[in-house]
Amino acid sequence: MTESEIIDQIYSLYEGDVDDWETTSDEYLTVRRYLNAGVNRWRYYEKTRWKELFTNLTDASDGDKTTVASTFEYDCPSDFIEPTSYVKIGTKVFQIKTPAQGTTLIADGNTDAWCYFYGNPKDGYKLYVNPNYTLDAGLTITYSYYRTPTEFTTTSSVTEMTDPYFLIYYVLYRLYKNDSEAFNDEFTNAEARLEQMRVSNISGIEENPDEISWNTQFQDGFGY
Repeated sequence: MTESEIIDQIYSLYEGDVDDWETTSDEYLTVRRYLNAGVNRWRYYEKTRWKELFTNLTDASDGDKTTVASTFEYDCPSDFIEPTSYVKIGTKVFQIKTPAQGTTLIADGNTDAWCYFYGNPKDGYKLYVNPNYTLDAGLTITYSYYRTPTEFTTTSSVTEMTDPYFLIYYVLYRLYKNDSEAFNDEFTNAEARLEQMRVSNISGIEENPDEISWNTQFQDGFGY
């Protein structure tokens, strides 16, 4: 559902008609802010790592993806939170160190293939590659990372969450609370949908167990 579709649904449930708010009205823009507050609640709910927010550098709209001669520092995508894999540059896999470990290894003259990430949400994050490692130009940089969710900024914005009706009931709860009206049903519905998303997020794939059953007929070439 796009932002406009979500807000139109909120309007109908709240006002009881289909006239809808103008997209430049105070009411519409206020509801947009409430939608983003709902996105923020979803983002941090129960410290959940949402499957929808795992992505790859190759799919990012920004961030450095290719090495440059004599350059060992590269911008991460603007929605970067933390890496979720090794870093691969060209065909070489680089281990990820902490900045403190990296500083020590550089001082020791270490020439191994390693890197570290550093930065913060305000200034952005960067990938730093061991400057003692011989790094060719024009190599493709790839890694997976966990990113920030999309916020609503335009009428066509779309959220990643699987159940946008959480946002609809979350905003209705906020609107009724502002009006000093009963909001228990909307709050309960919103929280139930949020919890259901969390449960689905941690559930495995149906008929696909977490562990592979061992069968001796498939042991050839692997050993014990």
